[in-house]
Amino acid sequence: MRERYSPFYEKLIRKVKAPVMIDTTRSTAIELALTYCQGKAIINSINLEDGEEKFERVVRFAHEFGARWWWAASMKTSSGASVYPRA
Repeated sequence: MRERYSPFYEKLIRKVKAPVMIDTTRSTAIELALTYCQGKAIINSINLEDGEEKFERVVRFAHEFGARWWWAASMKTSSGASVYPRA
C-alpha cells in the first residue's frame, strides 16, 4: 500500500495548505496518511464497529500525529437503518 499511495501523499502535502480529511476505516491507511500530513489532518468517523482494539489504535495514531478526529456512535434499527444520536 505504501508504494501505491506515497507519491500521491507527497504531492498532496506540497500543494494543500489546509487540513486534510482522511476518510477511511482502514487503520493502516490512516496511519500512512498521517505520516505525510504532518499533524494537519482530520480523521473522519472513528467508530467501534470493528472493535475496541482498532478504535484504540486509530485514536493512538491521531494523538501521536496531532490529528483531530470525529467520532460518531451509531445504532442499527430493526429495519437496518443507522441512527446517530445527537450530542
